[in-house]
Amino acid sequence: MQMPKMFRRVVDRLQERRQIKEEEHEIDELVQEWKRQFEIDRRAKAEWDEKFAEWEGIYNGDREFRNQTFTGMNISREMRTNINFPRMIVERLIDPNVPQPDFRPVAKDDENAVDGLKSYVEYVVRACEPSLEEINLQDERRVKKFGGTFRKVHWNNNVKKAGYVGEIELSNPHPKDIIINKGATSIQDMEHYHHCVNYTGREIMRKYP
Repeated sequence: MQMPKMFRRVVDRLQERRQIKEEEHEIDELVQEWKRQFEIDRRAKAEWDEKFAEWEGIYNGDREFRNQTFTGMNISREMRTNINFPRMIVERLIDPNVPQPDFRPVAKDDENAVDGLKSYVEYVVRACEPSLEEINLQDERRVKKFGGTFRKVHWNNNVKKAGYVGEIELSNPHPKDIIINKGATSIQDMEHYHHCVNYTGREIMRKYP
């Protein structure tokens, strides 16, 4: 005996609502799990963020270095000359030359594909904002101050131009905004990372509908 069409529609709607609730529950559990993981990783990196702030302060000329300060015993002395040696050292080590991407075909059949890839990469590099020269200078300083830096290559699906949608973009997030998983000591050990970005809820919904 077949179920009447009206009852069939009611049952289908109930099943659809149940499926939607199950999917929402799974998404909520996934979000909560990543929130917990983020807090674990953030607490593990907190001591390094403090060091980053200290090293940045030294580079910018802070007059306090751990337990040594220009107050207290030195309060009666007037400083006639202040030379920022850390900044001088960092700036002398900076190399303004931007490395060029190198493409080499593995076989003769690869030459056309490699030429096409090289042209596209050169276009992405020329089109990036800020310019690759500026990114390179920022990263040169960050490497000397913090010991490392990050280049993020990501896909922006909001770019819409004649004939195509989406484009590769380059950026260089600050090391303080990158949080790797707890316990990782190298890129090979890294299972995941968090990139902290300031977005409002409305911006997130617009970018990731």
